[in-house]
Amino acid sequence: MGIDTERLLTAMHQWSAKLESVPGWTKFKRESFHTTISYDDPWPGDKPLKSGGFKLPPDVDRERDLVTRFYTLVTSLQSLRDCEYYFRRYPFRGLPVFHHDHLRYICEMYFSRFYEFSERLKKMGNAINANLPDGQTIDVGGLVKAFKNQFDPEIKARNNVHHHDRFEDIRLDNLFFLTAANLREKKKHIDDRRRNSYRDATREWSQRVRVRSDLVEKHLDGVALVILDSCTFLKLVTEDVPI
Repeated sequence: MGIDTERLLTAMHQWSAKLESVPGWTKFKRESFHTTISYDDPWPGDKPLKSGGFKLPPDVDRERDLVTRFYTLVTSLQSLRDCEYYFRRYPFRGLPVFHHDHLRYICEMYFSRFYEFSERLKKMGNAINANLPDGQTIDVGGLVKAFKNQFDPEIKARNNVHHHDRFEDIRLDNLFFLTAANLREKKKHIDDRRRNSYRDATREWSQRVRVRSDLVEKHLDGVALVILDSCTFLKLVTEDVPI
């Protein structure tokens, strides 16, 4: 994580003391945890949680929404980074899932992470504006546009899969034909070519994940800096946080 992201996460951790001090909040969270843990095996006397959740004071609720939304951006970046390991591992040996299909599925998941981040970024911007003094705003549209411009190929690929057809490229076609030929003729040199092609493809995609994830991290760090500079409820907390 970038330095501003680390500073913000430290500030948010310190801010959580304010949330914990709200009367009834700790009890509500403890009951929620208990209900979740005992979901399939309720204890005698357990009662369902009241509908509607817990009503926080309006200012704390706005602050918590911002904190929560930044955490969702962090997890979105981590989910993108995790795609590297999905590309590097094929867990379906002996099962009717071909290598080219597995690779396609992971590519489509990889593309969707960029769309996910852009949508969460939009909500993050709105949460920042909700915590600014009256009359002050940040350009949420500009924030999202800058992200979409940099990751236009991935977002377009995601939209094409979502609205039109599955992802295709020449490497996937190559793997498909080599797999079909190997199933038909069962020759070692064909199977070797198929394995090498798959290995090269996954290596390329894993490298792409690392490079593009690092760029997404820069956007995350930029958002963290905006929050630190503009949201006073966190800026005050970070005054004594070492840089």
